[in-house]
Amino acid sequence: MTVRVSRRFAASCVFAALLCVPRAGAQDLLISLSDPATLAGQAVSDTEILRLAAGGPAQPCLNAAALRVYFGDRNGDGTLDDPNDIDAIDFVDVPGLPMPTGLTFSLLADQAGFKDGDLLHFDPSGPGNVSVVVSEGFLVQALEVVDGNIDVDALAIADDGTIYFSLAEDELLGLAQVVMQDDDVAVLPQGAVKALPFLPGTVFEAAASKALGKNVVIGDLRGLEIDGNDLLFQIQSPSDQDASVFSTKNGGVLVAGFEESKLGFAENVETDALAYAPSQSFPVLAATPAKPISGAMTTLSIRGLTPSQPFVVLAAQALAQGGMSAVFPGFGALVLEPGDPLFLASLANLPALIGVASPTGDGSFLAPAPGATGVPLDVVVQVVELASTNLSNPIVVEINQ
Repeated sequence: MTVRVSRRFAASCVFAALLCVPRAGAQDLLISLSDPATLAGQAVSDTEILRLAAGGPAQPCLNAAALRVYFGDRNGDGTLDDPNDIDAIDFVDVPGLPMPTGLTFSLLADQAGFKDGDLLHFDPSGPGNVSVVVSEGFLVQALEVVDGNIDVDALAIADDGTIYFSLAEDELLGLAQVVMQDDDVAVLPQGAVKALPFLPGTVFEAAASKALGKNVVIGDLRGLEIDGNDLLFQIQSPSDQDASVFSTKNGGVLVAGFEESKLGFAENVETDALAYAPSQSFPVLAATPAKPISGAMTTLSIRGLTPSQPFVVLAAQALAQGGMSAVFPGFGALVLEPGDPLFLASLANLPALIGVASPTGDGSFLAPAPGATGVPLDVVVQVVELASTNLSNPIVVEINQ
């Protein structure tokens, strides 16, 4: 078994020995939600991945439109598919490649041949290519799960390749009939075929109780990340804290600036994935409607632009061969095919495709959907800032579909 990693880290199976150099200063985090919610007046799906900065509200990061591009057409019906829900994530920066290629993730339920215990990865060979990093079957054997099935719902991969993961349900393990509960954490070192003794959920329950100043029953462990000698984690209960980020540091603390009350949601929310965020943020692009008919006015909305700076909209019908055509800051790479006729036409009409971000960093662009009436057409769109060259995520506008 090989786990794709890019950082150096010497982790051990013993909780007290989770080592290494602590990260300097507060670092942004990624989360995904268990259920749809409302953020700044906008609907957020339970598939999307959001970015958290200490003390500030959550912000879009990898939205449903971008995930659809990278998940691809899984059922062969000619349209792009949404992953049924992102149920666990780990992230590492991969310089020179698009941001999604740094994700390892698990799905909420079986989908398109993938199991909900598989650890998946967006392959750098291009959008729509998803590969299994570690199979559910391998993890089942490593844990000696009696019923032969697991659902991974919290994940952290150390820099030496050691995998820490939690399960969605209690599972009976091995001939000894040991029960691994849904708040325990399994430990599988790089190259090992058998898991080490798991970290008991009582560690996390005690840490949450200390952090909150009262005894709590945390239910399921919902998110997990390694932080030097400690672990960051999220819990299922109590409901007013189930999006807060806790740490095992000093026996248990709420991570300052990442309390649920500061995340900006209109309702109490529950998360189901946690990871460190990319070192670079990027403008987040979406289209409304996502599936217009030819001629219908379509609004491209961009959040996270450099305030008051110009940007340009680029479009193509084809994705670049090999998944990228040029490296840019922000999202990491342009995925449009530079020889595509629509891309060349967009370059020829740049003045008409330039907009300017608002003082708050928002942007919008209104245009009619192209194409002949009734003829299905996919148009891939990305936005690039002219001054910084920061690049947005790509989306596919699915016309007449």
